[in-house]
Amino acid sequence: MSEGGVAVVAERASYVRQILADAGSGLLHCWLSQRLRDRWLTEAKHRTAHVSYEAARHKAERSGL
Repeated sequence: MSEGGVAVVAERASYVRQILADAGSGLLHCWLSQRLRDRWLTEAKHRTAHVSYEAARHKAERSGL
């Protein structure tokens, strides 16, 4: 399991135990895959929102700041 997977399981340990007890490893796999995808998409969104120093400087120079 990846570091991200371990972190997700550690954050929701009681819920993971409940899924395993009630539905088994198949549902746990689906749930964990969705959580990892959500985490990756959130991080990707934050990465694309980042503006480089050069881009910020260029924008400031154009606006006259």
